[in-house]
This record gives sequence, structure tokens and C-alpha cells, in this order.
Amino acid sequence: MTTITVIPDNNALLQGRYAFLFNGIDSDGAMAFAGSLNADGAGNITGGVEDINRTTFTTAAAPLSLTGTYVVGTNGKGQMTLTNSQGNSTFRFLINPSGTSASFIEYDDFSGTGTRGAGLLQGQDATAFSLAKSSGDFVMSLFGDLPGVGRTGALGRFSFDSTGNVSGAVLDISALGASSPNLPWTGSFATPDSTSGRGTVKLNANIPAPMLGAITLGFAYYIIAADKLLLIGTDARSSTVPLLSGQVHGQNLGSGFTTASLNGNIIFRTDASSGQLPSTTAAGQIAFSNGNLTGILDQNDAATLTLNSPFTGTYTVSQNGRTTMTFQLDPQNILSKVAYMEDVNAGFILDASGNVVDSGSFQPQAAGAFSPASIIGTYEEICGAPGAADFQNCIGFITLDGSGNWNLTLDTNDTIQFARTKVRNGTYAVASNGRGTMAFATGEQVVFWIVSPNEFISVFTVTPGDNGPDLLDSLKP
Repeated sequence: MTTITVIPDNNALLQGRYAFLFNGIDSDGAMAFAGSLNADGAGNITGGVEDINRTTFTTAAAPLSLTGTYVVGTNGKGQMTLTNSQGNSTFRFLINPSGTSASFIEYDDFSGTGTRGAGLLQGQDATAFSLAKSSGDFVMSLFGDLPGVGRTGALGRFSFDSTGNVSGAVLDISALGASSPNLPWTGSFATPDSTSGRGTVKLNANIPAPMLGAITLGFAYYIIAADKLLLIGTDARSSTVPLLSGQVHGQNLGSGFTTASLNGNIIFRTDASSGQLPSTTAAGQIAFSNGNLTGILDQNDAATLTLNSPFTGTYTVSQNGRTTMTFQLDPQNILSKVAYMEDVNAGFILDASGNVVDSGSFQPQAAGAFSPASIIGTYEEICGAPGAADFQNCIGFITLDGSGNWNLTLDTNDTIQFARTKVRNGTYAVASNGRGTMAFATGEQVVFWIVSPNEFISVFTVTPGDNGPDLLDSLKP
């Protein structure tokens, strides 16, 4: 076991009210928690509330109260312990220089049977803690687990008004072996708490067999800002009630979307993060033009690699932002995707076939041409939630010199060496389209795509028996 000491020189950076969402895996399978906490700037979590959804425990009736402690180092790396009636949990985090956003991982599994996962922590705007201030048009991306089936993902869009009434709501849901597209749903948002920004929402839909049927799902929501919410399912899981959690973003609907709302190059990233089956991760580039698309895919499907693979396809865009896409890698390999746009060239994406159930997001790619000098300096490294029980979660820093060399320090947690710190180095190369490769001195290989000089997305090309992270996001602090 490696013990890391975080010197508390910068505790004032974490101060105020924050909302958080965490997705991970424990010894019973997929789990999630979400909540709101208050940090006093002096190392104490002075209060908060938390909704938890595990196979064996769900806060269906009311959230738990929480307290805790934390330390923040001069580089923005910190450690936090949260305490509720279920016990203590310890997390390692990276917070941005303005103190408004952090990524965190659980960092207390020293047996291989504890909880592993990743989350986000974002400062809350208390002026948005009302239905009148937070109403509008939204898109959502949810993922999780359906007992007896496994991975389940859902995308959708909706509007709600100052009284909480939902309108214009549609949903695409996909689970292994089945998918249900473009389903109408109804619901209502309850008034949020004026301190935590927490409220509840009901989602009513009829999801055809062999999925869920006619069902009402309960969620808790946490307001980050008027255009951003977090959602977590609060119902106990059953064969017809999945665990779903995720993010809700404001949708710039305006007069509506058209085919021209997708144009130029975007970078997408997807992963399948329920932990019930081997993990699938992918990233790539798509160029859109008048209903036709071309792209390049890098995918790791349970160690079956599809690398630098070109594809063609088509896409359609509805007025409400719902978009369908096909990726044809060859005549026998056609992938179907559905997306919901939050803005031009940006939104959420989901597998529409029911075969993989991967979900993720896409965003515009900065103009090229690219080279090793396009990514230079120090970036925060953030792993997604582990996609399988033996995959690691991690946070840390990578420094690139702009000439093809890098070094990396990661805090990781997995089932082999448990919570520890890794130090690695190696080389990298970048093609003019922004696709890069990274070689570790220890032999691992990574493919990455540059979004902009401030961000790149990596897919680990692991082989069977490895337990590297699934998908890695590298961001300038």
C-alpha cells in the first residue's frame, strides 16, 4: 500500500456550496450517489445532503445528511472524507484554479472489494434554486444498470415551466438486447430546497417490452446553475426499475435544429460504464455535411481493438435536436447511434442498437492542422467511471513538452494493486487531423484525439489481463 500525504496549503480554494455526482462499482455491482455539500474554506464539510443508490441500499424516502473534512494542496490536488449514517468514504480530487469545479475518485479500497468510481463536483449558483429560475429547455444523458439485464442508457430532451410541468419530452432508452426510440414521456419537477438546490422529479413513460413497460421512475435532482442539473434515480432497483443517473444540460433550442446544425468536425467519446460486462470505450472524429458524414473510429471493445478505422454514413436532425446517425465501417458492420443536441455541433450520443449500450458526448474540434506542439504544458488527467469491475479509476497530471515527450503522475484505484500512485513517462506523436498515439516506457499504448489545445481524449488499447482506465480526459487546469 502506498501512502500519499497531501499538504494542506490551499484549503480556501474549496469554499461554498457544491453539487456532486459519482458513478462506480461496489462488490454488488453498479452504484451511484449525488448530493450537495458546503465547504467552509478551512478544511471542513459543515453540512450537506446525499442520495445513494446501491443494490443493497437506496435513500428512497429522503437523502442522508453528511459532514466531512478535506485538505487541498498547492497544485489543486486534495483529499476529502465524507461521513453519513452509512459510514465514512475517502476521495482524492483535483480542483480547478478558480475553485468552481473538481473531479474526484474514491480512494479507500485496499482489499479489492470496496467501491471504485469517479465523479464531478461543481459549484452551485444559489440564485438558481427555484423552478422559475431553472426552467427552460434541456437535454439529458443517463446511464446505469437494470438487474438481470445489465447496462442501460437513456437520452432525451424536455422543457419545464415555472410551475414544474414538463412538456415536449421524448426519450431513447437502450439496454442489452433491446432499444426503444423516440418515446414520449410526462413528468413534473417539485420545488427545490432553497439551501441544497435539491428537488424531486417523476418520469412517466410506456417503454415497450422486453424493456420496462408502463412505469413511473423517481429521481432527485440537484441544481448547479439555471442551465445545468444532476439527476439520480431514487427507486430501489428491480427487474423493471433501473438505476439511472447523469447530467442535464440546457438546450439552445431557439427556432429549432436542422441538418445544418451539424457541420464541420466534431470529436466524440463514448463508454459503457455499468460494470456488469467487459467494457467498451471509443473516441473519434466525425465530419458532417448536408446529411452525410465521414469519420474515424478508435474503439476498445473488451480488448477487441478497432483502430484508426474510417467510416461513412448518414444523419438526420429533427427540430427538437434529436438526431440519428449510421456509421458504416464495412458492409457487414453498421453502427446505429442516436444523439440529442444541446447546441450546434454539441450534445449527447447513445448506441441505438441495444448491442453495446455505450453513451457519451460530442463537441466541436478546433481548427487544425495539428502537431505535437498543439498540446503542450500540464493537463489534469481524469478517468471515467470504471466500465468493468477490474478496471481502474484515476486522477492526476500529465505534462507534455510539445516535442513528443511526456510524464505522468496518477492516483489510481483498482482490484489488483488497490489505491496507489503511478509515475509513468513516454513519447507521443500527432497526425494533422488531431489523432495521436502515446507510448508508455512500460509498453502500454494509447490513442488520443485532440479537441483543442486545452483538451484531448484518450482510449487505452489494453490487452486481455490488463486493467488500465477506460477513457481518459485530459484538460488544461
